[in-house]
Amino acid sequence: MSGDEQDRAFDQIDCWFARHADRIRHSRHLKSVVTATTLRRSDGGKVRLADGPFGSESTAISGYIEIEVTRLEEAVEMARSWPFDTLVEIRAIA
Repeated sequence: MSGDEQDRAFDQIDCWFARHADRIRHSRHLKSVVTATTLRRSDGGKVRLADGPFGSESTAISGYIEIEVTRLEEAVEMARSWPFDTLVEIRAIA
């Protein structure tokens, strides 16, 4: 992605955040997956610590956004309006 394309992408993201600002409670961008550490526990209870992400880099989580809505449909509407073709997962907070 060229510098101009990256600038346009960030502008689209900024507009999305501005349009939904009244529902957004918290958001953070995560560092690259190369900074990840994964802990795996085997069936025998042994713990292995490994550098790297939990899965493939193509499915890495780049950040999260906490929103406040009263219905799932509102969250789906927001997710559909995200400006890029990416995977968006919606979860309720426990």
